Amino acid sequence: MSGYNLPTAENLPENNFSYADFNFGLNYSARFERYGAVFVGLAAHHFTQPTISFYGNGAEGDKLYTKYSGQFSATIPMTKDGRVSLLPRFLLAMQGPHMEINAGSNLRLAFGKYGGSAVHFGGWARTVRNDNGVGLDAVVALMGIELNSVLVGMSYDLNLRALQAGQRQSAFELSITYLGNYESEEILCPKF
Repeated sequence: MSGYNLPTAENLPENNFSYADFNFGLNYSARFERYGAVFVGLAAHHFTQPTISFYGNGAEGDKLYTKYSGQFSATIPMTKDGRVSLLPRFLLAMQGPHMEINAGSNLRLAFGKYGGSAVHFGGWARTVRNDNGVGLDAVVALMGIELNSVLVGMSYDLNLRALQAGQRQSAFELSITYLGNYESEEILCPKF
């Protein structure tokens, strides 16, 4: 008979718990001229900071820190016809002692009769703050092709901090994005 079916006499906590979790966010978007746009967003997640321990003793490490995030993006036309655009992007996320900043830009080069198709080239950098301090975590190079409101992209994420001794974790990533259609030029509401 196996010894794995006998009780351990260890006093274990219940194996489930629940808590209310609340989030809040705002997003603002505006167009300028014919081809330009700006998007700004702010959000707060877990602002009640619930206890997430199975033991429920309320120790400092047992609470879920509030996560704050802010996003900014823009479409800046570089030519009057909007065929060349700069697309800067910025994301800031902070939760407890941790922080992440992603910043970069794409260059969009439209082609075709109406400029609905385009190629994208760009680069990003990711900075983080964690228990090891603040530092540049990764750089990303990307390229993509946009056809009929679908953007197919390929990026290479080069991790600059070793996750294990002497090993860098880098990756190719493939993305497919539906950009949506807009019902009117005055109202930026995507129609899917």
